[in-house]
Amino acid sequence: EGRAAQPAATAADGVDAALQEFLAAFNALDMPRFLAAFADDAVMFHPPSPPPRTFPTRIAGRAEIERTFRVVFDQIRAASGRTAPPFQNLQPQDPLIQRFDGVAVVTFHLGTEKARGRRTLVLRQMGGRWRIVH
Repeated sequence: EGRAAQPAATAADGVDAALQEFLAAFNALDMPRFLAAFADDAVMFHPPSPPPRTFPTRIAGRAEIERTFRVVFDQIRAASGRTAPPFQNLQPQDPLIQRFDGVAVVTFHLGTEKARGRRTLVLRQMGGRWRIVH
């Protein structure tokens, strides 16, 4: 039997601030800030997409996250037509933050009703900061 998750975001624990910082870095395509959001040993899967953004395997570690997201960032930057940030405007819809003893699971939707994407981030409190581990 587990403890019930606490769905509401509270500013005091920093999960929401960590999420907002991650999104700001991603919208600005600021690689150093973006990578700082991840734990060194973070693991992820990229959503399906056409080449050259085809990353069919699990990505492990900050170096691999940087390698694959360089391709993603380059495509977003080129498609934006902008020369300065923000290059995109990710607006999470219906976010839910659940906390479990030093771990937080954040889920939200992106896009529109016609093209809806679902995202989940797992964050862990590490050295006083929340970092994405998956």
